[in-house]
Amino acid sequence: MNQEQTEFLYDKAMQVYGIKAQLHQLAEECIELADEAMHTAKGTIGKENPVTAAQLFQEIVDVRIMCEQIERYFGEGENGYMKDMMQNFRLDKLERLKFRLEKIEPLMKRLEKP
Repeated sequence: MNQEQTEFLYDKAMQVYGIKAQLHQLAEECIELADEAMHTAKGTIGKENPVTAAQLFQEIVDVRIMCEQIERYFGEGENGYMKDMMQNFRLDKLERLKFRLEKIEPLMKRLEKP
């Protein structure tokens, strides 16, 4: 499915179900992803267990699809400023992650030494 077809599908879903129902669906998909992440964390993680990884990835895709729909809804037309706002939020979050990692890096190096 190409980008144009995907966007048409997202617009149609929003038209049929409405924003409230899609927000509820997003919440439900997030819960399912969290649940699957917990199951995956309890079991063998990684290439050793491709079935568990596939289940986790399926839930990630479900959440991404719903997020893309919500982003498209709020990012189009007069609400187009939301795309810029989300990009700024993303950059801020990445900077926070970088800062936290830099902060604990010296501690991790000390722990690695015998």
